[in-house]
Amino acid sequence: MKNTTKFFGIIALAALIGLGIVSCTGDNTPVEPPQPPATPTKVTILGVTDDLARGGQRKFTATVEPSGVSQDVEWSIISPSPRGDITIVNGLLVADAEPGTSITIRATAKGYPTVDDEKTITVGQPVTPTDVTVTPQNVEVSAGGQRLFYATVNPEGAPQKVEWSVEPDEAGSITDGLLTVSEGAQPGNTITVTATAVNHPQAIGTATVTVSEPSKVELTGTVSIDGVAEVLWGVPWNGNCTGGHGLWISLDGGKI
Repeated sequence: MKNTTKFFGIIALAALIGLGIVSCTGDNTPVEPPQPPATPTKVTILGVTDDLARGGQRKFTATVEPSGVSQDVEWSIISPSPRGDITIVNGLLVADAEPGTSITIRATAKGYPTVDDEKTITVGQPVTPTDVTVTPQNVEVSAGGQRLFYATVNPEGAPQKVEWSVEPDEAGSITDGLLTVSEGAQPGNTITVTATAVNHPQAIGTATVTVSEPSKVELTGTVSIDGVAEVLWGVPWNGNCTGGHGLWISLDGGKI
């Protein structure tokens, strides 16, 4: 009993004077206590801070220290007060404010509101768009099909907003660069996709779409239903399940 009391007394004394206690396994091998996970201590915003042309956009990134911690950050506008003509999403700053406006952005380590970094950018004079590059330039799309197009307004620093249109109008429609070809479009016909810089009708770019033949897949073979082999008939398929296309399975001489 005295030995037990003495043992616990030693442990209590060690705790009071701040000695580290290391636990042991069954074979008396010391086991180090788990180390607490590292926490963010510093955030650094990376990116050019020269004047940003009005209507332009700029991508910023951020690193979080020490090495090994999560690199997730939350972006925000510190000044001026949040408004529609200045936004930052995932580090992409878009500024359509008056020239001379100072914008302060902040990157904060996610979950650690006191660990952050800030940068200030000044809005400069707007860059006048001269032309637009549309990609892809030449593609084939079947009737009823879709294709996504991208527009880059030149020169660098120019506002990137564009308006999309197609010609002829009945050939299809386009929204935010996503073209949908009309179901009635005939193979071999061409469609012109146009992107025009907003408020600068002289700055345009185009791409050409050729309506292609519908994709066709023909399958033949057999399937087994309740041990009875039945014929699987393949018919042309245009890729969008319209026009009566499909697959038929012959059951007792019929079709389903």
